[in-house]
Amino acid sequence: MKNVLIVNAVPVNNGDAALVFALYEAIKERGYNVTIATHRFELVRHYYPNIAFVRDLLDYSFIKKSRIFKYLLIPLSILFIKAYREADVVVGAPGGYINSYYGIFDKLYVLFACKLLGKRTAVYSQSVGPLNCSDQKLFSFFMKFLDLVLVRDLISYETATTLAGHKDRIIKTEDAAFLLRPNCLSHNKYHKVAVSVRDWKFDSRDVDKYYILVAELVKTCLRNGYFVEFLSTCQGVPAYVDDSIVAEKIITTHLSSIDGIIVKAGRYSFDEFRNVIKEYDFIIGTRLHMCILGMINGIPAYNISYEAKGKECYNYLGIPELSIDYNSECSLAVSNLERFIDRIDEHKKYIKQRMMVCHADALKYLEQFCRELDNS
Repeated sequence: MKNVLIVNAVPVNNGDAALVFALYEAIKERGYNVTIATHRFELVRHYYPNIAFVRDLLDYSFIKKSRIFKYLLIPLSILFIKAYREADVVVGAPGGYINSYYGIFDKLYVLFACKLLGKRTAVYSQSVGPLNCSDQKLFSFFMKFLDLVLVRDLISYETATTLAGHKDRIIKTEDAAFLLRPNCLSHNKYHKVAVSVRDWKFDSRDVDKYYILVAELVKTCLRNGYFVEFLSTCQGVPAYVDDSIVAEKIITTHLSSIDGIIVKAGRYSFDEFRNVIKEYDFIIGTRLHMCILGMINGIPAYNISYEAKGKECYNYLGIPELSIDYNSECSLAVSNLERFIDRIDEHKKYIKQRMMVCHADALKYLEQFCRELDNS
């Protein structure tokens, strides 16, 4: 039985938790021993005491604080830390961290070091890019030391294959959250909309314009008889990114005199969040996994895309018209939302059917991934 170690995980917010836990449970169900190496180890272990977590190498203070010897300490630590030493396969967690916004070197270096020490290495359902010139060269180099890379959209696949110079070992899959079993039951009419927001200042984005966009979409929901609750996959954790703060800013600056709006700012566990999200008729989500978690529960979601991953996901789902740009023109966004609301029952029916297909596709790619593990 192979020991699988998922690294570079940060399941503090419920978007990342969806990805990591979906992969963790799916691999475990197939008979592998699976451990998750997480950043913010104490916090994550406190929130999820029943899951097999260890501290991610990059979360150790002696590695974080070291500059001169950092890249010597990482391979030495792999030899001495049990979870790393005994792992047969080391898998980079699903998500969107292989880009120049966050920096790619350290995370890919850990996989590189694991490969040099005889481990099988993989990255599961990642977005790749955008990458600056320096990071493109780094990615091309590290690709030589990855046995398998699964990417979750067409743009990532094209970027990865171009930089690697080949298509071997690169597989286009779908978002790992679709590994979660759909729960598309019939829903009551709650007359409530969940809205998730976030600040995004990369790519010359205009945050003030985005605030106005969100405010206009909220007003549209209110005009159509819905209450609005701001809710995010990323909130309620001390000293961590909190989208409820952004929601309060939008209300203060653009919606202060309007009734029917609530900010739900508390923290929810992943299971709690999946239950809470069922209480809405639809979702307007800036964070992609707010949208995906809603759709997995049969709830249609209107996406405000700040990165290519949002548009790419909605293209795959066959509903590209339901994903608008972070700085989309308000009049266009509002008219699209009006059409979406008018056809909400039709969208619910479509989403229920589409989620079953997405889940089946995700399992198909997981089986392919596991075959690679078995054949190693």
